[in-house]
Amino acid sequence: MPERRNRIEGVEFVYDNGLTPSKLMILKGCMGISKDSGRLPVRRTDGHGFTLVELMVTVAIVAILAAVALPSYTQYARRQRLSEGTAALAALQVRMESFYQNNMNYGTGAVCGITPGTYTNFVLTCTATNPDTGGAPQGYTVKAVGQGTVGDVTYGLDQLGNRTTVYTNGNTASCWKVSGTEC
Repeated sequence: MPERRNRIEGVEFVYDNGLTPSKLMILKGCMGISKDSGRLPVRRTDGHGFTLVELMVTVAIVAILAAVALPSYTQYARRQRLSEGTAALAALQVRMESFYQNNMNYGTGAVCGITPGTYTNFVLTCTATNPDTGGAPQGYTVKAVGQGTVGDVTYGLDQLGNRTTVYTNGNTASCWKVSGTEC
């Protein structure tokens, strides 16, 4: 008997040896599909689209990657913002020492000879200290007070190069902390 083909619901069946379309419908019923549903438990042959399980697995993978990546990115962005404060203090220290070399003091009274300025994430303040017998300041203290997302940090620097980090929760360090416990 020659090979015959029959297409039902997008699925092609090849049969021979006396399997007729009516016997095919009985076979369909044996596969656990009601005769009224008209659907076969096989994947469509046109290959378009994704199944719900495939989409859910993809969403789960993206969620796991986001859960890992977001905290890392947040820490990276904070370190970048904090480095602005330390860089500004280091640059101001160079300018203050240059001022001292030219004037033999760091300013007049309690006012530093160099105006510190304001940055995106920090506001710098400078106070002249340690006046000599003539009242000329021979020292200074510079502070970089964090703003916005780094508002919990204040960095300090004096004429001797002593560095400090003060957090709003009261913790202090005798260095500039940018990340965790690292100085």
